[in-house]
Amino acid sequence: MGDGGLKVGFIAPYWLPHHGGGEQYVHQTACSLLEQNVDVVAFTCTVEDLEKDNGHFPSNRLTRWTPDGENTYVKDWDNHYAWERKESHASWGNFGDGNTTHIMRDYEFMDAAIEWAKDEGITVAIINSPWSHVAFHHVNYLYAKLQSLGIKTGCMHLDLSGMIRKDLIHEYAHHKDWEKAAEIIQEAQLEVIEEIGEKLAYYEWDSPMFFNPDFIISCSYWSDRFTDPLQKVPHFVLHPIMRENYWEELPQFPQGLDLVNMTMINPQYHKGRSIMANIITSNQEEWSFRVLAGGYGDALKEFLPMVENSWANDNGELDIQNYVHDMREVYRNTDILLFPSRYEGYGMAAVEPMFCGTAVIASNYPAIVEAVGTDIKTLCPYFSDDEDWEFAVDDVLSQLGYWQNKSLERAKELKERQMAELWGLNYFLGGL
Repeated sequence: MGDGGLKVGFIAPYWLPHHGGGEQYVHQTACSLLEQNVDVVAFTCTVEDLEKDNGHFPSNRLTRWTPDGENTYVKDWDNHYAWERKESHASWGNFGDGNTTHIMRDYEFMDAAIEWAKDEGITVAIINSPWSHVAFHHVNYLYAKLQSLGIKTGCMHLDLSGMIRKDLIHEYAHHKDWEKAAEIIQEAQLEVIEEIGEKLAYYEWDSPMFFNPDFIISCSYWSDRFTDPLQKVPHFVLHPIMRENYWEELPQFPQGLDLVNMTMINPQYHKGRSIMANIITSNQEEWSFRVLAGGYGDALKEFLPMVENSWANDNGELDIQNYVHDMREVYRNTDILLFPSRYEGYGMAAVEPMFCGTAVIASNYPAIVEAVGTDIKTLCPYFSDDEDWEFAVDDVLSQLGYWQNKSLERAKELKERQMAELWGLNYFLGGL
């Protein structure tokens, strides 16, 4: 396998069966490159869980490393997003009690990954999130070591930093134009670099350029455009990949979900939790709802008290699901997927239902629009009021067939885009 000596190695602390966006992204990218006859292997510290979906990347190409051979690794969601607050934290979950112990575990993993890369003869290494975030500044060690071996080393970039998002929202509030807001921020970035220097600027923006990568792969143009103001390294935008045939097929083992008007997923604050709750408590007695806990697991803790006194909850029209075995059954048993997220790296959860022919209402955040397109209902998650969202739902339900067809049309467009991007990625990696 392979062409011209190219051998791609993914280094991903998190892998399936973790089903966050980053894990899905790296897994499906690796699988898709392999389908194009690219020689691909992967290295992770996530262990297999036989009760969950561990993915379909070939096991003989995937090294699941643990420091002691025991299945001790779990994903620590409480710490996973602490980089937003620039706190020292661990990527290792319950491996140790203190930050020093966690970081030493990281070094163990990095040393093992370096030896693995040498043994495998990797020519291109792709490091996945969260090790493209500057809170993991000690991971500079991994980038530099791989590069010293002559391995082209880059990373996958998913999300903008809180600082960049905050500034973008501030400018959007003033101009009501995301593109204008982006241009203002990009101009300001150049001024900041001139004032404080590149390294500190990259740290402040949580840019993967902090690690001096040889290249960056981003999941959307929106997320990518603020990473490298001086355009120092090659970039490639690969929108998250859909398993087209899978989503278009009927679920194999349905668990008997009832049809509902609306489904909402992962009611975290940044996913638009308050918008979701306001729709449910809007006294629309003819609407039924399903809410899925999502990948984080703790999303319902603060959400349920917000909707417990709603008409839907009192009358059995609010279905709460902690886990479903097949998301295709969810999408095929809902009229509308409501996706009011305040920000995303891309918005994969809004795309999946489109391949099932489900109508979608989403926020107009630019990375999400890259996912859902411009022909569906989108509203501003920051400045649209409750009545705007309720009107959008009512309008889509009243013309459901029309909006379902819009989803299917977008799915067709995404198939074509995906094919072009995958071929482009193959050539991009081969030309590094």
